[in-house]
Amino acid sequence: PLVEDSPFLEEIIKWADSLELNLKEEELIELAIDNYYGIRNILLDQDSSQKEAEWNLTKNKPQVDLFGAYRSKDNSWGIGIELSYDIYDGGKQKIEDEGYQAKLKSLKDDYLQIVSELKLELYELINQQEINNLNLEEKLMSREKAKLEEESYQIQLQQGLISDSEFQYKMLGWQESEINLKSSRDKILINKLRIAQFLGFRK
Repeated sequence: PLVEDSPFLEEIIKWADSLELNLKEEELIELAIDNYYGIRNILLDQDSSQKEAEWNLTKNKPQVDLFGAYRSKDNSWGIGIELSYDIYDGGKQKIEDEGYQAKLKSLKDDYLQIVSELKLELYELINQQEINNLNLEEKLMSREKAKLEEESYQIQLQQGLISDSEFQYKMLGWQESEINLKSSRDKILINKLRIAQFLGFRK
């Protein structure tokens, strides 16, 4: 169990309680993607590779150049057009273009793979939180049952129906229910902090 009566822990609990995690699935996934550094690197590589591919397609297109020409004979200026085109590139541009397209496809596959893994991890964290919440409900019921038993045994002890040693033995079980309840709450807090970190929430 986490250390009680710690100012730092109290601050963390307040911050965790203030987090709004009841978002739609699409919003949660978007937050997880935005927070994952690997995704950002892939998107930068995609953008760079896309620009390189576009440049490769245009670099061997016909080049049109305008130039000015002065004719001293009649003291006039004219505009000329020069067209140049590399006809024999030996298939170099096609090979380069195929290379860029293969790289873009690989980056896209990497992106989709990471997104798939992030979704799976997010679902696991959310499912774990639901399990923890159910476990907390169970521990709350056990603690309430223990409290009722303690009240009943207190009366029996006062009436001399049970011995003090019997009462002390029963008390161990009641104390255990308190410990289990505290542990259950700790698990909820820890998993919520994991979700917050996964989604990019920072204190």
